[in-house]
Amino acid sequence: MSSVLRVIQKDLLGLNKSVDFTTGKFNTMKAAAIGAMGVTASAGMLKGLWDLAHAGSAVNAQLAKMQGAGYSASAVAANKAFGAHMAATIPGTTWAGNLGTIAMLRALLNNSAEARAAAPSVAKAEVAARVYGISAMDFQQLLKGLDIRGSFIKNGVLNVADLTKAANEGVAALAMSHGLLTGRQIFQFTRMEGAAATLGNLTRYLADNVEMMQTLGRTGGRGMQYFWKVLAGGGMTKAQALALESHGLVMGPIAHSGSGFAMKPGQLYGYTDLITKGPAYWLYKDLVPKLAAQGIKTPQGVATAMAGFPVTMQRALMFLLTNEAQVEKGAAQFRKAIQVNQYTVLMKNSPVAQMLAFTTAWTGLIQALGEPIVKPAYGILNDITASIRGLERVALANPGAVKVAGEAVGWFASALGILSTLAVSRAAISGLRFLGSYSGLGKVASGFAQFAVGGEAEAGMAA
Repeated sequence: MSSVLRVIQKDLLGLNKSVDFTTGKFNTMKAAAIGAMGVTASAGMLKGLWDLAHAGSAVNAQLAKMQGAGYSASAVAANKAFGAHMAATIPGTTWAGNLGTIAMLRALLNNSAEARAAAPSVAKAEVAARVYGISAMDFQQLLKGLDIRGSFIKNGVLNVADLTKAANEGVAALAMSHGLLTGRQIFQFTRMEGAAATLGNLTRYLADNVEMMQTLGRTGGRGMQYFWKVLAGGGMTKAQALALESHGLVMGPIAHSGSGFAMKPGQLYGYTDLITKGPAYWLYKDLVPKLAAQGIKTPQGVATAMAGFPVTMQRALMFLLTNEAQVEKGAAQFRKAIQVNQYTVLMKNSPVAQMLAFTTAWTGLIQALGEPIVKPAYGILNDITASIRGLERVALANPGAVKVAGEAVGWFASALGILSTLAVSRAAISGLRFLGSYSGLGKVASGFAQFAVGGEAEAGMAA
C-alpha cells in the first residue's frame, strides 16, 4: 500500500510538470497544480487511514498469535479486554505490548487466568527494564531463570506477591550491574545449578550469587551444583571422603556406597546451613571458620584442603574465596536496591521513564483508535489500491491522453478526496458496527478512463 501512496504523491505531481510543458496554458497549468495539491491532501488522508489501521493491527497480530497457540475464544477475549485495561492504568505500557506480556506469561505459567493475574506486576517490571536498556528477550530469560528455581510457584500454584517481588528483585540485580549481568546469565546459572538453586529464599540467592553469575556464568552454576551433589549426600571418591574426615567436616566416618563413598543426609558439618541457605553461605559461615580454627586461613590453603574435589567445584570455590569482599559488597548493594519498587521510583524520578510513559500513551491511543477499523480499513485500502492500479493501466495505454488531460488531475483529486473521506468514515463506523458495506470504488478508475480516452479523441480531432 505504501508504494501506491507514493505513486499518488509523487507521480501525479510529476504529471503537473508534464501538463505545464505540453500545453503551456496557464489555466490548464493552474488546474493541474490545484489537482496535484488535492491529490497530495487525499493521499495524506489515505495514509492516515493506513497508519491508524496499521497501529490497530499490532493488537490484532497479538490476538492472532494467541489463536494460533490454541487459546480458547473466551481466553482471547478476556486477554484483549485486560490488555486494554492495563494500558489505561499502567503508564509506560501499550495495549499490544500488554497482550505480548500476557502471552509471554501464559507460556511461562501455562494458564491464561494466572497470566492475567501476574501481568500488571510483570508489565511494570518490564517498563523498568526498558528504561534500564534491558531487552524484552533478556527480561523474559530473567523471569524464566527465577521461575525454574521455584521463586513464585509453590505446589503448582502461582503466588502473585512472590512474582511481584521476584520481578522487582531481578530487575534490580540487572540494573545495579550496569550491563555486566544479564537475564540470560541468571537463567543459565540457575539452570546449571539444579537442586542447589532452590536453596534459601530468593533475596539471599541473588545476593550471594550476583557476582559469580556475572563472572562465571553457567560454569559457576555447575560448580555450585557439585557442592550440593557431593556435600548433601551424593557419591564421592575415597580421597574426597578422607579430606572431609581429616578436617572434621563430617560427623562420623563416611560409609562405602557401591564403588565409592557417600555421606548420609545431615552428616556434613553445617548441613542445615547448606540446605536452607545455600552453598555460598555454608562456605563462608561453616567451612572457612572450621579450617581457620585448624590454622588454614588463606584462600589457597582452603583450596588445597578441597583439592580432591571436581575442578568445576574448585573454580566456584576459589571465586568465592578470593572475591569474598566483592561478594559481600555486591550483596549489600543489592539489598539496598530492592528496598524500593523499581517502576515507581523510575516513573517518579527518571526523565527517560516519563518520556516513555508519554510516547506509549500516544501509541496506546492510536492502537485503541485503530483496532476497531483494521478489517474494514484494510478492505477499503485494498479496493483503492486496485482502483489506482486500474488508473495506471489507463495511463500506460493512453499516454497522449494523460498529457493533455490537465483537468482530469483535478477531477481525480476531487474524486479521491471524497473517496478518502468516505473510506475513513466508513472504516471507523464500520469498525463500530454501525455501517454496512460500501461499494463503487472501481468507479474511480472507470471514470478517469472515460475522461482520458475522450480527451485523446478531442485532441485528435483538433489536429
